[in-house]
Amino acid sequence: MEATTPEWIQAVAAVLAVVGAIVVGWRQIGVSQRQTALQEFQLRESLFDRRVEVFEDVQSLFSEVLREGKPAGHESTRQFIRAKQRARFLFSRSVNEYLDSVWAHHCDLSMHQSMQKGDYGDDGDKSVETIKAYHQELKWFANEGANLVVRFGELKPLG
Repeated sequence: MEATTPEWIQAVAAVLAVVGAIVVGWRQIGVSQRQTALQEFQLRESLFDRRVEVFEDVQSLFSEVLREGKPAGHESTRQFIRAKQRARFLFSRSVNEYLDSVWAHHCDLSMHQSMQKGDYGDDGDKSVETIKAYHQELKWFANEGANLVVRFGELKPLG
């Protein structure tokens, strides 16, 4: 004679197995959701850090121009150009267009400085117009430097 398990025990065991599987699955979904949320947070944090690096390189160019009263040196210029290239992947079109404008103004400032020094032309054009244009570019950097954080308003962490 074989001992058989009563049917009700088999039914309870089957129900418990299903309930156990549902509980394990539900917990796994919760763990998976928390992992996804953590990964999204880490991605936003990484993006924020990369955006801040771009901002700091741009701010460095402004600081040097305003501190020295002349175009930034090679190191700050190199950092700005690299930041401008990275910004293409990190910021909206408006911020990238603004960085193009910053670069154009920096180039104009360099040109006007060279004209004042006599690096352009045979006569060393030091006209009042050149000096005024140089002053206007410095003034542009001063005004924009004060609003740089506003221009980079997208720096707020996402989420």
